[in-house]
Amino acid sequence: MNIIKRVTLVAAIAASTPTFAQLAGVSVQEINRGVLKAATNYANGISCVDAPATAKDILALKPIRTPDDASEAEFLVTWVGDIGCNGGSGTVGTNFAIVKVGSGGSFYVDPLRSSPAISVALNTRFVERLVGNTRDTIVVDAADFGPNDSNQWPTLRFRYTLKVDAKGNWKQVERKPLPPRKG
Repeated sequence: MNIIKRVTLVAAIAASTPTFAQLAGVSVQEINRGVLKAATNYANGISCVDAPATAKDILALKPIRTPDDASEAEFLVTWVGDIGCNGGSGTVGTNFAIVKVGSGGSFYVDPLRSSPAISVALNTRFVERLVGNTRDTIVVDAADFGPNDSNQWPTLRFRYTLKVDAKGNWKQVERKPLPPRKG
């Protein structure tokens, strides 16, 4: 049986859940499936999801390199949705979930370091792509509004570098202009 099929999420840890030692032989794809399942369950529980997370939406902030460091692993997963299902113009945006590895190799979301409990210092409605990351920074391309832009079509584009603080908030440390959006 594949490890991800045996992994239970959040608080439901079954006796058949693998140990950290068993994680050593797990592929990146299997880890990604576990991370995505935890993030997807979280997103569906707190929002109306417009665009579910995919493997390209995962950043390994602290990757699993050995079974001994699995409990320290952290993954940032983004998804697009409306937290609270408010509806209306401007309520859908890119949200962040921090996924960790729990006891027995389960994957879970840390709600205190994830949306909506955290702030992200950019316009999350128009995140275009995740460019890269280190352990405590992420680089994101996103659009923002110029002085004459409509509510649904910002023309300015930037590459943001965000750094996480002790509370899990992502603070802007750099913003570089990119070529404008064409409409």
